[in-house]
Amino acid sequence: MRHARVVVHACSVLVLIALARPAAIPAQAAESPVTVSTTTGTLQGTLTLPDGATTQWVPVALIVAGSGPTNRDGSNPLGVTVTPYRLLANALALRGIATLRYDKRGIAASTTSAPIPSGVTFQAYVDDVAAWARQLRADRRFSRIVVVGHSEGSLLAMLAAARAPVDGVVSLEGAGRPAVDIIVEQLKGAGAPETLLERTRQIGEAIRDGNDPGAVPDQLAPLYPAYLRRYEREWFSIDPAQAAKAVPAPLLVIQGGADIQVNAADAHRLADAHPGAMLRIIPKMTHVLLDAGGTDRASNIATYTDTSLPLDAALVDTIVAFILQTPLPPAS
Repeated sequence: MRHARVVVHACSVLVLIALARPAAIPAQAAESPVTVSTTTGTLQGTLTLPDGATTQWVPVALIVAGSGPTNRDGSNPLGVTVTPYRLLANALALRGIATLRYDKRGIAASTTSAPIPSGVTFQAYVDDVAAWARQLRADRRFSRIVVVGHSEGSLLAMLAAARAPVDGVVSLEGAGRPAVDIIVEQLKGAGAPETLLERTRQIGEAIRDGNDPGAVPDQLAPLYPAYLRRYEREWFSIDPAQAAKAVPAPLLVIQGGADIQVNAADAHRLADAHPGAMLRIIPKMTHVLLDAGGTDRASNIATYTDTSLPLDAALVDTIVAFILQTPLPPAS
C-alpha cells in the first residue's frame, strides 16, 4: 500500500490540480488592499465593503484562514482550488456586512512582506488576528467586529478574542480536540496503516512536550517540518475547548455534517465549553463550506476543487443573523 498521499493537514488535501481563477466581485461590493504592521513585517489583506459603506457605519467580519499555505480566499497550492472565503466576503457584502480577509505571515502575498522566521510561533499568529481586530476597531466606518475563524483559524480567532475588543466569534469547522488527536484521526480516515498512525502520535506528543521526536518518516515530513517545531509545540499544547471557554464574547459554532476532517463531536465540545454558545450543524456541508453532492468520500473531496459550487445558503444566513444580532435560522 502506498502511503505518500494519505497526509491531510488541517484544511489541506493533497490533490494535484492547478489553481482556479477567482470569481468576480458582485457590483454591490468594492474591494481594496489593506495592510497591518507586525513586529516581523507587514501582512497583506483585502477589505470588501458593501455598497455605500464609505458613508455608513457597518458591521465587519474578520476572516481567519485555516492551516498550511491557505490564502485569504481559502485556496492553497496543495490542491484546494475553491475560494470559500472570497465567496463568503461577497455574500456578506450583499447583506450589508463588510469583511477583511488576509494572507497570514509567510503565505501568498505575505510571503515576502512578512516571511516566516525560523522562530515563528503559534502565539504570533494569534497576535496577528488581534492586530487586525484592533485596526478594525479604530476604523470609524465599522460598528460590530466579529472574527470568523475557519479550521485552525477557529482556534486563532478564539484565542485572539481575549486580546482584542471584538463583539463576537464564529468558529467554522473548528477542531474541538488538541491538534495531535485531529491529525491522527484524519490520517486514519485517509487509510493510513496502524503503524504510521502510532508513529504520528508519538512524534506529535514528543513535539508537544518539548522532546526530540527522533527520525520523522518521509510520509510524515509535511506534517512535522523541523522549522515549525516551536509553532507546533505551542499549537499541540492547546485544548480548543479551553480556548472556547475563555472567549469573552458571544460564540457561534458552525459545523458541516459532511466534514471528513473534523466532526460534530468537535463542534459540541466547543459549544459545551462556552456558556451561552450557539451551535448549528449544517448536514451536507463539507470542511470547505460547500455542500457535497453525495455521501461517498469522492463526492466530499470533489468539493475541494469544484469551483462551480456555491456556499451553503444556510451557512450564510446563520452568520449574517449572528453578526446582525437577529434570531438564527432554525437548525436543519
